[in-house]
Amino acid sequence: FLDNMGLNWEESAALMGVHTLGRAELKHSGYDGWWTTPENSRRFDNSYFVNMLAGGWCEELNVNGCDAEGLSAGECVEKHQWKRCDKGMVESGLAHEMMLNSDLCLAYLDQEGGDGQLRAGEDHCCAWVHTNVAKNARINRGDFDVSGVIRNNGNLFCNQACNQPLADGSGLYECGKDSRGQSVLESEACCALGEGAPDCRTNGLSDARGPGGPAVESVRRFAEDELFWALTFVDVWKKVTENGFSGLKSLGSC
Repeated sequence: FLDNMGLNWEESAALMGVHTLGRAELKHSGYDGWWTTPENSRRFDNSYFVNMLAGGWCEELNVNGCDAEGLSAGECVEKHQWKRCDKGMVESGLAHEMMLNSDLCLAYLDQEGGDGQLRAGEDHCCAWVHTNVAKNARINRGDFDVSGVIRNNGNLFCNQACNQPLADGSGLYECGKDSRGQSVLESEACCALGEGAPDCRTNGLSDARGPGGPAVESVRRFAEDELFWALTFVDVWKKVTENGFSGLKSLGSC
């Protein structure tokens, strides 16, 4: 997108929002699952971006089931992707939600920052953001307000209802609260199926090592404001479909 179509990172992220529709299937691509819920995959909306920030993501290896014999014979190449790994997520069947490297790299880097590329199969981290990232927070993680994202996700963050009692009765899940206790609860919720994986880097988890993925702020704005994404998408779609052509004319009245 950047090199061949002349897009910037915000435009590239907007165009990737088409993944809110449809799904990936093993027989076509070697990948498997929906970028959002199966229900939302029938709607052209901003749920792709909401899902990217309001959930937790861990790597899912060899989803196409290459065996040792096939690999050694060069008959197949292992395909790795990212799966939702928040607390309570269903891991298979119709609710299987996934992202590809090319999706999550918009918002996340590996645990060390790396070269800007997030790769399942190489970067064994859990991708998620904190809810409390205001500039006046106890830990200054930058101004990265995800309250609008949570609102567009039905008041859920990593599959837990915000500002509601925890299931074990130990207190409230207070999204946005500036406390170590809430940070721990969010980590446990977002990376529940991550088997102790370290955090992938992004805004909200970046501390002194620098920011997250190159389009993370655009992803946040698109997740927060569906109209802003739709208007950006229309402009980008026009740009890429006319790219390389001159003298195009309207069809007029058909």
